[in-house]
Amino acid sequence: MIAALHLMLIHTQLSNAHKQQIADNRHYIKTITDIILYLARQGLAFRGHDERLCSNNQGNFKEACKLFAKHNPQFSNYYNNTINYGSWLIQNDIANICAQHVKNSIIDEVKSCNMYSIMCDEARSFKEEYMAFCIRYPNGLCVEERFLGFIKVSENQNAESLTSAIFSFIE
Repeated sequence: MIAALHLMLIHTQLSNAHKQQIADNRHYIKTITDIILYLARQGLAFRGHDERLCSNNQGNFKEACKLFAKHNPQFSNYYNNTINYGSWLIQNDIANICAQHVKNSIIDEVKSCNMYSIMCDEARSFKEEYMAFCIRYPNGLCVEERFLGFIKVSENQNAESLTSAIFSFIE
């Protein structure tokens, strides 16, 4: 009976420690996400020219993380680890997840108003052709204009191909 109580107590302690670890991990990733959203909202570059540890300026993302770590011991414990989820791959993944969330919110708004118009314009970037796709729709008494993405149209820029690219993007 006593062994069962000890086993149950150990199980409870491990379970509580695990729950706390999950909460701490979520708080750390939320802080990383907030830094990424701040940089994106301000239109700032994430990465620097020289991100080595000996560099004076490692880029906006890493410098912001170092600032947070300086004033938040819990964040510092995670950020100063070898695996700190601060790589450019993780930054891109989090930014893409946030972008998809924003795009879904815009699409929900458009679906609720039942009408929209589109605006497209082509541009060349590094010998590749892209079409910027924007949408315009009423939201109450305001007219909203939102950028939804770029469509790669390098293969062909005739009317049929562009129209096909637009319809497939809308779907």
